Amino acid sequence: MLSRIWRLIKLEILKLAYQRIFYIALAIIVLTLLGSIFLGHQDGTAPPNSFTLLSRAIQNAFKITALFVLILGCLSISSEVTGGTIKTILINPVRRSELFIGKVIAMVITALLLALMIEILSFGIVW
Repeated sequence: MLSRIWRLIKLEILKLAYQRIFYIALAIIVLTLLGSIFLGHQDGTAPPNSFTLLSRAIQNAFKITALFVLILGCLSISSEVTGGTIKTILINPVRRSELFIGKVIAMVITALLLALMIEILSFGIVW
């Protein structure tokens, strides 16, 4: 059972790497992060310190990341149904619960990798 779920997770991550929307989401997240840091001070007050810029940038990037992970998760399930590949997957000895668990874990791994990318990039820029 665990080996089937592990194979499903690897397949989901590979399918995600071939989707254009994933790279569009990465670009939007990076642009949000950069915009929050470099365009954060536009009013007439004193410039914020780097901690304020960092926390604002991370907060904005995490909001966008949550939205895109939700979109990617919904697309991963709906693309199986609309493409007709879910019938091929379910013909094999894979339960629906294993398929769902594999997709959920793949999205969690994707969200964690995006969060790690945001943290490293934001600390590197503000440093």
